[in-house]
Amino acid sequence: MGAVSFLWAAGMTLFPHWFVDPLREAANPTVSPQVASAPWFLLFLQEAASFLNSGHPALAVILWVLGLVLLFGLPYFDRNPEKNLLQRPVCLAVGAAWAAGVAYFTLLGMAGASCGEKVVLPAQDPTPAEIRGAQVYALKNCAYCHQVLGHQGRREGPDMAVVRQRKRPPEWVQRFVSNARLYQPGTTMPGYELPLEDLEALAAYLLSLDPTKRGFRAVDREDLLNFGAPAGSAEKGFP
Repeated sequence: MGAVSFLWAAGMTLFPHWFVDPLREAANPTVSPQVASAPWFLLFLQEAASFLNSGHPALAVILWVLGLVLLFGLPYFDRNPEKNLLQRPVCLAVGAAWAAGVAYFTLLGMAGASCGEKVVLPAQDPTPAEIRGAQVYALKNCAYCHQVLGHQGRREGPDMAVVRQRKRPPEWVQRFVSNARLYQPGTTMPGYELPLEDLEALAAYLLSLDPTKRGFRAVDREDLLNFGAPAGSAEKGFP
């Protein structure tokens, strides 16, 4: 029985592609990301794993291995019999670093726990295309990875204001949204199969994010999605 268990575990570890069951769209967070926050006392772990694994995979491996080494090896590294913590510099340094990391990632998680509840819009006279683009932005849960002008989202990816700052043409925005990995290999951003009208509207919205020329305000996500829907309609913005 032990040999069978070992072979089974080894097979799943060394050949995981043999056991892959493709996720359907509704359950695949890389296709349709949904905001799911851990309990407050585990926010630091969720944020640390998300930050390290997505943006710094090599650093993530090093830190996880280092954490395991410290977890099991600290009693051997610091054999000082002193009970006074100030007399045990190794334990004090490790504990302080751990507490600082937990505090930082907890605050980061608390700041992003409500991402997507509001959407940034031009404060005055947004065009129909910009409003529809903001609706597409909200429906696709872009705030799960992006902020707009430093607000209303997580910092997994770049701030959406850089699209305007880098003077990207609308056609480039549409192509990038459709297949981001073609332009930036290794990115975690999935490709979105959107109608041309929605792509054009999303490009118009992103290119409107110029704080040097316009003012902006945050509106409730539900109010934005219900804008333009027939009275009593169950549709959120558009079909």
